Amino acid sequence: MRYSSPLPVTSFFSGGFSSWSIRKRLFVILIPPVILILAVTGNAMYRVSAHYLSLALERNARLLAMAQAHEMETLLKSARGDLLFLAQNPVTAQGLTRFLLSKNSLTDGLYRELAWETDNPKSRFALVQPGGKPVEITPGQAAVLPAGPFTARFPGENSPPGHVSISPLLTVTYPSIGADGSPQTFRFPVFRLSTGVFSAAGERQGTLMLSVDARGLRNILSIYNSTQSPLYAFPRTSEKRYSFFFDPLGWILFQSENTGDWEREPGTDTARSGLRGDLGKPGQEAAFRPSPEHDTYWTMVADVQGGKHGSLDIGADLASSGSFSRPYFLSYAPVRFPENPSRPPQIIGGVAYVDTSLLTTTSSSRQLDVMFTMTIFTILVISGLIMFLSRAIVRPVLRLTSVVRSMHNEGALHEITLPPMDRETTMLQEAINTMISSIHTQGREILLKDEHIRAVSQRQPAELDTEALVQANDMGIAGSSSTMARLRGLIRKAAATDADVLIIGETGTGKELTAEAIHKESARSGGPFISINCGALDENLLLDALFGHVKGAFSEAKTDRKGAFNAADGGTLLLDEIGNASVKVQQALLRALSVRRIRPLGSDGEIPFDARVMAATNVDLTESVKAGTFREDLYYRLKVITIPTPPLRDHKEDIPLMAAHFLQEAGKFMKKENFRFSRGALERLLSHDWPGNARELKNCITRAMALAEGDILYMEDLRLDDQAFPPPRGETARPEVLAIAPQARDSILSVPGSDPFAPEVEEDRLFFPDEKAPRLNPRQKKAWAFIQTRASINRAEYQKIVGGDMPDRTAQYDLQDLVKKGLLKKVGKGPATQYFPANPKKA
Repeated sequence: MRYSSPLPVTSFFSGGFSSWSIRKRLFVILIPPVILILAVTGNAMYRVSAHYLSLALERNARLLAMAQAHEMETLLKSARGDLLFLAQNPVTAQGLTRFLLSKNSLTDGLYRELAWETDNPKSRFALVQPGGKPVEITPGQAAVLPAGPFTARFPGENSPPGHVSISPLLTVTYPSIGADGSPQTFRFPVFRLSTGVFSAAGERQGTLMLSVDARGLRNILSIYNSTQSPLYAFPRTSEKRYSFFFDPLGWILFQSENTGDWEREPGTDTARSGLRGDLGKPGQEAAFRPSPEHDTYWTMVADVQGGKHGSLDIGADLASSGSFSRPYFLSYAPVRFPENPSRPPQIIGGVAYVDTSLLTTTSSSRQLDVMFTMTIFTILVISGLIMFLSRAIVRPVLRLTSVVRSMHNEGALHEITLPPMDRETTMLQEAINTMISSIHTQGREILLKDEHIRAVSQRQPAELDTEALVQANDMGIAGSSSTMARLRGLIRKAAATDADVLIIGETGTGKELTAEAIHKESARSGGPFISINCGALDENLLLDALFGHVKGAFSEAKTDRKGAFNAADGGTLLLDEIGNASVKVQQALLRALSVRRIRPLGSDGEIPFDARVMAATNVDLTESVKAGTFREDLYYRLKVITIPTPPLRDHKEDIPLMAAHFLQEAGKFMKKENFRFSRGALERLLSHDWPGNARELKNCITRAMALAEGDILYMEDLRLDDQAFPPPRGETARPEVLAIAPQARDSILSVPGSDPFAPEVEEDRLFFPDEKAPRLNPRQKKAWAFIQTRASINRAEYQKIVGGDMPDRTAQYDLQDLVKKGLLKKVGKGPATQYFPANPKKA
């Protein structure tokens, strides 16, 4: 025995039905039940309507049967009344003839015989009405007829006064008679009514007989089955319907015919079609009696014998019979004749009406058409309602989905606020808002935890590779990047020759250190290394420092002075800040470098010198040449070998090694060895742009180490020039920072001074309220108010305004930074350089 798994059904609901849209679900759920309900309802209505329609047809058929029986009874009662009327008057041949003439003119030959029979044969006579004038039949002629008026004994010859007897249906034949004298043979199917004639004394005088033509009764059936029926109210379908008359013994005597065949002899062709039984009996060749196997028929006969009327369904019993294959009902009613008023009427037979109408079938098909139309209409209406309801149901959900999807695209979660909707969608919206609130809460908690973890992690000591530091500190230049490797390569190449070298680079990039490295790597390493800052001395002092003087050259010249060129004999002379030298100094340097001789101040002779000359500057000499502040020939005399020193921002990957190197130097100098950086401090060093380059880095580390309380430098120990005061130890980021998008949070929290909510931005707006505030460091802010009150300012004035022991290079950096930001304009070169406000309105 195998077990059938219900997996397909489960997979249908889990994989198929559950993924359907609400509209499709409504269609699948509602349409089949609606069709089933309509089918069940239609079937029930069909059955009910068919039942009542059949009941109406049955009652209609029963009414027709009873109406025909009643009409036949009325006709026979009329004949009975005529017979009794004749019996109450003197019986004469002339009187009876007049009676037949008058009646037959009204009834169209309904009465066929009128006979008078007495005990005296000579007084007997009979009248026959073949059509037109009645013909008298003599007793001799009547005696030879098989069913003549005198040969058969009258049923009522011994009856009391007022009693009228009726005979069974007889077929009477009258040969060789005619109203016009021509011999003709006439056959009449008749019912004979007879009654006694009594004298005033009550003595019976004879019997009077009146025969009624059965075709008159047959014509009643024909009329009621035609459009001439008194009960005809509306046209009916063309199915055959007919009636027939049968006697109490079950013999079918005649049937309805077409209304135009009034003189046609009674027949039973239609009534007996398809039935088995006996055909013909004495005097009635067309009579037919069905066999006992037709139970329905004999049930009808039995009911008529009992005086009952009714209706039977003949579909089951007579379905195979020709004329009974299509009808639904067989209605019947007894035909009674009152022989004696003091007794109940006698049942002389019955009328059967066969209704073969297909009205039920037609109405059923029409009803099916209507039901089909209603089903289609209902399905369309339900489909329309489903479309409308599904759209009405789904619209709030789709609106909610659209809002959620837009939040996903925007990358920001916020509370959903939509117009009032249905209860379910409102509950869904509340659930989503609750989830969003929970996500916000959890997000804030995660950010706080991350910030705490980050804060703790940043306070952990950073691990630096000391071996890499030793390897990278080649030539006294720390750094392992490719940029520093290229610099070392240039140093080695420059050291291999004795040509003059021009070192260019920003302030603090190690130009002097580069010059020392070239000196140490060159063949002159055993000689002295002399460095002269051309920007720190005025013109005369600089000339004296470079070329020297002889005793008595000026009032204070008590002894001879060699000068830098002679002092550097056999070694290297570095002319630092060569871009700030005056024109006179430049001219003297050009001649000295050209002839390799110098003339000390106050001396009449020239002295040769043997020193390698190197120059360094943080000024763009090409621009100075264009501006006319620097001699072009001197520029090309110095520019034999040019070595650029890279700014620290271009090789930040060397900051950890350089910082470790400076930390070791500061530790030896301050006797604070075994100092280390925290991770946060190292991150802050890496995030800074270092406009002062390596010198700023070194000073920052030295200052932090001097002020540090422990043996670890933390992030808050580092004071950078472009930052506000750092937060106290343990201070966490403000809530405004935590609300920033996660992708920007890390950079904001890890880069000192980059907090967009820093108060210094608002301070900058106090200086520049009408435009986007430029970013100023504290020194620039301090000096800016004074600069606005002056027409111009130079470096020395800037140093005095800021105060403190500000290096020349820091002051020069701040002023050049203001020029880059478009706040100042630079005019001139060297010590005579002046800075003017770029926008007079701001001043």
